[in-house]
Amino acid sequence: MSTQLTPTRTVVTPLVAGGLLTLVCGVAVQALVIPLTDVSDDRFSYPWSPAALLWVSLLYAVFHVLIAYGLWAVRDRAGTRAGRGGLTLAAGATLLLFAGEIASIPLRDRPLDDATVGLATGLLFGLGTLVSALAMLVAGIAEVRARRSPFSIAVLASGLVTAALLALILTPVMALAIGIYGASIAVVGFTARNT
Repeated sequence: MSTQLTPTRTVVTPLVAGGLLTLVCGVAVQALVIPLTDVSDDRFSYPWSPAALLWVSLLYAVFHVLIAYGLWAVRDRAGTRAGRGGLTLAAGATLLLFAGEIASIPLRDRPLDDATVGLATGLLFGLGTLVSALAMLVAGIAEVRARRSPFSIAVLASGLVTAALLALILTPVMALAIGIYGASIAVVGFTARNT
């Protein structure tokens, strides 16, 4: 058996890796960091200290780049123009999440209700998540209508999960919801291998 990477494996590896890393971090934050934090939930850095948020934001920014590249790379697996366009738009929207992580670094010492925090990061994270959800839904619906394959169903399911994430962002289960989003992205990557 060859261990050489095929073009398909090379294409989906960043998507799967970004999704799985997001899943692991989301679950770990929900299960370990949030229960043990002494940071007030009225701070932007919650549940992290401002110093820790610097490194966490950089790490999450890498995850977003992996996911954005992976979505862009698997767009050719879509069998419809709307599917390819939706995946391309979702990749671009994920770069807004990357920008949100970078924008959060200089704001990490501020209170959550600071206007700059809401404008800078809220806009980037909110718009990135909304556009990503809509793009994945468009791609998923188009793909499921054209052909019911594990890939098309995974894209549609990821769109639904990302849309649900919008409602769960400011709740106590935010980190877990982000982890579930990561799992849905990883499934898109896994199913793209066989498309």
